[in-house]
Amino acid sequence: MTLTADVTNTGGFPGREGGQVYVTAPEGKLKKPWQELAGFAKTKLLAPGETQTVEIGFDLAELASFDEAEHVYLLEKGGYVVRVGTSSVDNAPAAVLTLAR
Repeated sequence: MTLTADVTNTGGFPGREGGQVYVTAPEGKLKKPWQELAGFAKTKLLAPGETQTVEIGFDLAELASFDEAEHVYLLEKGGYVVRVGTSSVDNAPAAVLTLAR
């Protein structure tokens, strides 16, 4: 999955901004953290008023967990909430990926 966002420096000084993507897995058999970092990117140094398009990509399969009873890595069925923001506490839901099986 690839997410794209335009980032604009709205301040009065040059600066950089980071973007982060987190995924919240559905509740299931395996215990998972509330959200896991799936990808991140940082802008170049942006002048005031300058905009840059950033892309953050990740492979949902990388968020699979090991099931010790079955001895396999798996993604559980259900909705995976994709959250986008600048940190683990400053993010918001942007999409839901649903695995049917």
